[in-house]
Amino acid sequence: MTEDTPINISMKLLIFAHRGEAQTFIHHLEMKPYPMNFNGVYKSEDYILCITGEGHFKALKKTSALLGHFQEITQILNLGIAGSLNGQIEIGSVVKVRTVYGFNSKPLFHSYTSQDGTVDCISSSERVLSDQSAQVLSHFANIVDRELWGMANACEMFSLPFHSLKYISDKAGSSTDCYSLKDKAMYFSEQLWKAFLAFEFPLANEEETKELITLDEIISSDYFHVTNSQSKMLESLIYKIKKRLQIQTKDLIQDFKDQDLNLEKLKPKQRTNQFINFLKNKLNPLRAKVIIKLESQFSLLRSMGAIVHYDPQLDKKEYSILMKINSQENINKLSKTLTELSFKEFNSTLDGDFDV
Repeated sequence: MTEDTPINISMKLLIFAHRGEAQTFIHHLEMKPYPMNFNGVYKSEDYILCITGEGHFKALKKTSALLGHFQEITQILNLGIAGSLNGQIEIGSVVKVRTVYGFNSKPLFHSYTSQDGTVDCISSSERVLSDQSAQVLSHFANIVDRELWGMANACEMFSLPFHSLKYISDKAGSSTDCYSLKDKAMYFSEQLWKAFLAFEFPLANEEETKELITLDEIISSDYFHVTNSQSKMLESLIYKIKKRLQIQTKDLIQDFKDQDLNLEKLKPKQRTNQFINFLKNKLNPLRAKVIIKLESQFSLLRSMGAIVHYDPQLDKKEYSILMKINSQENINKLSKTLTELSFKEFNSTLDGDFDV
């Protein structure tokens, strides 16, 4: 069995038309490009992500190829933006697609229905840039996209269920500004990520709803100071912990506060950094042991006043040393310490190859 041979486990396939819509997912799910002849395909532990390009025939071809290669895929989810055709669907909302129709100069014969959904969609082979075209399509569905029909066609061939979440970006027709939509890709991607989290973790009862509100209240309170980037990191880490370890948010927060870290003496920004590290260590217990070992290796340098920086994600096998020199004695001590420093030991530590 080679490295690229599919493993027989259940996985979900996420389908996007554009990378801009997928960028938040690639980041939060820590996805890596798949090392085969599949352009625009990314893979993580639980998901495969595919960027098909515009057009339902491109989506049909790309989705079919992936479903044939990855036999472990058991469910497909399409995410992306769509245009409103008749004003009945509010711009800025996220909808679940029920039935998708195809249009290529004229209606295509087959339609496909998802496992759930409330809004019908029609996939057009061309961009809808005139009010006349939008009017024609509005007789079939309330929203229009470019790729869902092709993806759904492939799903039927492989007898696999599909879902589709669409962010309504604008009103299709003469007012559509493709360049403006491209500039908003990051925003659309973030909105789709929020919808995805709600889809993956539906709120089963009021108690879970209270839990999410509690998290929002805590990270926006005086206890924490959370930047925009930290907010996204917290969201990503909590998502992974909840999925992999089945630990509720309120329990994570309580575990964090129960630690003997003198949290009350820290500034809000320092508490946020501590909480992020706590979540990373919870997700990967080995990470905490690696950091302890690294700190031990660099302790002599730090005691001399040197600043040692290594990749906080522990991916890059490199580090930097910054130290102010104000005497020959400093130079001599630094030279001796660097001579005794083992880069091989540093590499081994990052690989987890040490006594713990």
